[in-house]
Amino acid sequence: ADDIRAAFDIATEDQVHTGFYRPNLELSVVPDVGGNRKEILLAQLRQRVPGATIVYVTLQRTAEEVAEYLAAHGLDATAYHAGLKNEDRTAIQDAFMSSANAVIVATIAFGMGVDKPDIRYVYHYNLPKGLESYSQENVRAGLVGNPSLCEVLPPAVAVITLKLFRQDYTPEPHTLPFFHLP
Repeated sequence: ADDIRAAFDIATEDQVHTGFYRPNLELSVVPDVGGNRKEILLAQLRQRVPGATIVYVTLQRTAEEVAEYLAAHGLDATAYHAGLKNEDRTAIQDAFMSSANAVIVATIAFGMGVDKPDIRYVYHYNLPKGLESYSQENVRAGLVGNPSLCEVLPPAVAVITLKLFRQDYTPEPHTLPFFHLP
């Protein structure tokens, strides 16, 4: 805020800060201790009232795999990531924006500029990179004040993955024989 005020020559007393708390967002964690996150996610989605849903993942491959799994089990799910052609990303985003019940399984490439007021659920299939990312991704839910759920489904290896991303290190498969990305 200080940097923005300085860049635009805005006086401190003219800054408006409304806070980050949103009483309509329910935050929840459902840990995956058995290695069946896809099944947990599917069960969570099926037990809820249908609504527009974003499932955030870390890797493009995971976006594809999870979207395929959900679609194979009857949900209107599509993958979205930076590896798609521009026209495909645009078509996928447009379809999501016009649907009341679509599920988009996305990397962080999705979300900036998305102003869909009826997003009901945000799931973090993988842990976000940090608290700021977590907050920014969650606030896409419940924009019009409707009750919305933001749920994290962390796997046992999530902390290892995040530590590697934080160190800006992408491991080679042979360097971590115990490590398996779902």
